Amino acid sequence: MNKEILKNKLKDAGIREEAYSLDGDKLDAYCIDNSYNDWSVYFFERGLRIGKKHFESESDACSYLLEQLVSDFTTR
Repeated sequence: MNKEILKNKLKDAGIREEAYSLDGDKLDAYCIDNSYNDWSVYFFERGLRIGKKHFESESDACSYLLEQLVSDFTTR
């Protein structure tokens, strides 16, 4: 899965666009970020990256972000 496919899956799942960012930091949102071939997923709140997890592939990071967003009832 890549970010474009993820975006479509999130839309189909009824996840609010305000609940996430596919391009790095966004206040009070789940975020995915890529730097130097390392993918990160985290919740960005008050300038802090909370629960940051690292992944070697875009697919793994996107799958994890999808799980996080779908399991959080506040994202709908």
